[in-house]
Amino acid sequence: MSQFKIGDVVMVDICHIPRHQFEGSSICVIGTIVADAESTMPGVEFICNMHGHDCDGAGIYGNCFWIYEDHIIKLEA
Repeated sequence: MSQFKIGDVVMVDICHIPRHQFEGSSICVIGTIVADAESTMPGVEFICNMHGHDCDGAGIYGNCFWIYEDHIIKLEA
């Protein structure tokens, strides 16, 4: 069972985002869980256009990706 819920603010290393996989990257981006929070690959909407998709209409087109939960860090409020 996933540790996330819709609305959680998260951080993802850019090397785990499709089409942004730069070897040795340690750049992290901030996003919000917007879809399938209970799955092993929740939908994350980032604060900028990452040339992605909209997580089946749950977020802004271009700002979203499905990310494996192992690569997501939940930020504390």
